[in-house]
This record gives sequence, structure tokens and C-alpha cells, in this order.
Amino acid sequence: MLNVPSAEMNNTGRLMVGGNFLPKGMNPFDFHTGNYFVNLTFFSFLELTYRETLLKTSYMTDKPKYNQQDRSMSIKLRPVKEGKWWPALAIGANDPFKSLGKNYYRSIYGAITKHFLFGAHELGVT
Repeated sequence: MLNVPSAEMNNTGRLMVGGNFLPKGMNPFDFHTGNYFVNLTFFSFLELTYRETLLKTSYMTDKPKYNQQDRSMSIKLRPVKEGKWWPALAIGANDPFKSLGKNYYRSIYGAITKHFLFGAHELGVT
């Protein structure tokens, strides 16, 4: 469940829907967890994501844990597209709206990404 931002964008009009599952033996929590998401690239410079992370929480220590979903949205803008001599530049925010959830993953970021060709191979650096 690692999300590293980059300045790469999906093709315009691309819709991605997905999810993942993480068993309790592979995470620091004492329960199975996962998330699901919807990602839409409206334009070549704008990408939006909605995601829900499955949690089990308890507001009182003597009460049993119950299921909860942490809702979050992400936005990424790329004002500078990658060129031959300069990298792509993107700015974004993960979970910027406090009222939608617990804000476990709230962040604001900037990213630059440049690709280099080495013969038939390509290396992307962010």
C-alpha cells in the first residue's frame, strides 16, 4: 500500500477501476484490509481518483472493532509536459477534504519525472 506520486499521466479519457486485498499477516494491523478505487483522466493534464480503504476501528477500547471505510479523493495537475530537454512537472493532493474521512493519507506534493532512452530500454526517474 505504497503510493509514490509521479508526473506521469494516463491517456486522456482513461478510466481505471481496481482494488487490492492485504491479509492480516502481511500488515501491522490485526485484521484483513484492502482498498478499491476509481481513477479518471479527464484531460492530458488532469487526473482524479476516488478511493476507499477498509478499516476496523473502535472509538472505545472496551468495545469490539467494527468495519469502517476511509474515503479519500486525489487530484493531480500537470502544468508542464515532458519534453526532450526538460522533465514533466505535476502538483497534486491526496485526501484534501477533511469532512470525507479520517484523513489518514492526506498530503500535498510536487513531482518531476524524466525518461531517458538507453538503446531499446527506457528509464524513468521521478
